[in-house]
Amino acid sequence: MKLQLSIEAGAEMKAGAQEAFYQGARIILGDRPIWITLQRTWNSMTIWQKLTLIGGILQAFFIKITPEEIEALKNGDLVAECSLIFTILFITLIYYYLADSSDYRAS
Repeated sequence: MKLQLSIEAGAEMKAGAQEAFYQGARIILGDRPIWITLQRTWNSMTIWQKLTLIGGILQAFFIKITPEEIEALKNGDLVAECSLIFTILFITLIYYYLADSSDYRAS
C-alpha cells in the first residue's frame, strides 16, 4: 500500500526533526524501544487474537488496492468505520499497547 500511495515512511518525523534543527531546538526521544511495548502487547493477546492479526497482515500482502478504493479511503466515514472494526477485533491489542506506552511515559 505504501508504494501504491507514494507515502514515505516517517516523513512527518523527518519534517519535525528538520524544523527543530532550523529553530535550534534539541530533540529528546522520550519513548521506550517499541519492541518492548510490542512484546508485552503480544504476550497479552490470546491465541485467537494472534492468529487473527497474523492472518490480517498476511492477507494485506496479497490485496491490490485500486485508485477508486484509495479515494473511498479518504472518506472520513470509512476511516471511522475501519477504526471501529479494528478496535472491536483487537481491543486487547489496543488497550495493552496504549496502557503500556502511557505507563512508561508517566513514570
